[in-house]
Amino acid sequence: LMIPRSMQGNYVRPIDYANFGTVYANNPRLKDKEKAKHLYIKAWNTSAALNYKVNQTKPLLAGYFLKEADLFLKEKDYGKADQLYGFSEAVNYSDGSTHFKHALALKEGGQLEKAIFHAQESVLIEPENPGFHLLLVQLYDSKGDAIRALFHAKRVLALWPEYEKKALVKKQVESWEAWLQSKKNPSPSDLKQVKKLIHEGRLGEATRVLGRLMPYKYENPGFHSLLGTLYMRQNDAQKAIVAFRHSVIVRPNQPDMYETLGDLAHKSRSEERRVGKECRSRWAPDPYKKKKKTNR
Repeated sequence: LMIPRSMQGNYVRPIDYANFGTVYANNPRLKDKEKAKHLYIKAWNTSAALNYKVNQTKPLLAGYFLKEADLFLKEKDYGKADQLYGFSEAVNYSDGSTHFKHALALKEGGQLEKAIFHAQESVLIEPENPGFHLLLVQLYDSKGDAIRALFHAKRVLALWPEYEKKALVKKQVESWEAWLQSKKNPSPSDLKQVKKLIHEGRLGEATRVLGRLMPYKYENPGFHSLLGTLYMRQNDAQKAIVAFRHSVIVRPNQPDMYETLGDLAHKSRSEERRVGKECRSRWAPDPYKKKKKTNR
């Protein structure tokens, strides 16, 4: 195995470590997963330490973890797959397919809430992918959440007209819509009433009204925005994040809402902090700005 000329001197570029790692990852005669991982991580950390604005090694390290996670998912080792998909997301959070596969592993491992979270992330990253919406239909149906399952089923029908099981999805949609129609539909002015209640500080009453409206207003991003605002007034950042997330799931093209969600999630000391980084990266050119401190 020839050592690259660039690695024989005093200065080694991050991409040199990464390329050397690719040799250990892909060459049949020299295959060594541990050496490949070590070199990919070395490349990543070197790039971060040098304060490169764009880390060219990102797809290689993220791809390594993703490939390993896929193997464990195939072998039905869902715990190990969960861990490795998490590693891949830590390097490259903005890959919808990684979150989708992560959600599958969590679903099979019986972690429904975490599976829903990552399936939502896949939809936030790629809102026009019908397969991602279909997974959310299955997850929400398993949870007994007909309202959210209905929304994503309608998205599947709109985005995937040639889906082979379209008739089955359509039948589910008709069943859920019939259930909704059997209930009393609220007045369109009710959201204005909620705004007034929040403005007057009558938060408990506003919470009750929004709870009653949810089945009928789920597809209205303004409903989720109001709900998030209400939770912020109640100093409940986690519930506010969930509400704002649903707003951008329902209507992806909301730059201001992404910014609000990103800032709020970043300030939160919780699992949601990675969401903040991802949301900001969609509207800011430098998603690696915060990476320097992590790798020093």
